Amino acid sequence: MKTARNLWPGLVSWPNMLLALQRCRRRKRYSAAAAEFDFDSMNNLLHLQRELVGDSWVPGPYHHFRITDPKPRKISAAPFRDRIVHHAIVNVLEPVFEPRFIFDSYACRRGKGTHKAIQRGFTCHALFAVTPLRGRHAAERLGGSPRLCSAPKVRTLAAAVGGRLQGRVPAGCRHAAEPRG
Repeated sequence: MKTARNLWPGLVSWPNMLLALQRCRRRKRYSAAAAEFDFDSMNNLLHLQRELVGDSWVPGPYHHFRITDPKPRKISAAPFRDRIVHHAIVNVLEPVFEPRFIFDSYACRRGKGTHKAIQRGFTCHALFAVTPLRGRHAAERLGGSPRLCSAPKVRTLAAAVGGRLQGRVPAGCRHAAEPRG
């Protein structure tokens, strides 16, 4: 694995800080914290950059609250200026790590996500769980591992999405369309 070096200058650079501010504003533009930061955004951003360069930046206190949709849980939200730092870090580290991730990692990645993971699960299901060949050796003959996707897990997944993907046969998965025999 290659080692990435000299990332700090890119992280604290002015263009990266501006991009981080833009990305942080995306869904928080009308929040009180964002409006307060935006009132004098260039000076606030310059002050934040100086704190990072001078190694005096300290994360602020998190705001804790509870939500109940879709299930009860506690949320801890970082202050707006800390989220700018988070975005600045992601701007620098994402290009370094993204090419090294495995293909089947779907969480928090551009162009991936829950729906793509579900579609991939159905592809896996089509290749390994619904094949007319039976048993452990059948999946191995198709070039995969029988442990990748089990039929009960895929059925649970299909029930969770309400059958919206049911009946769709992924490209190259002729086995899914054949009757089990």
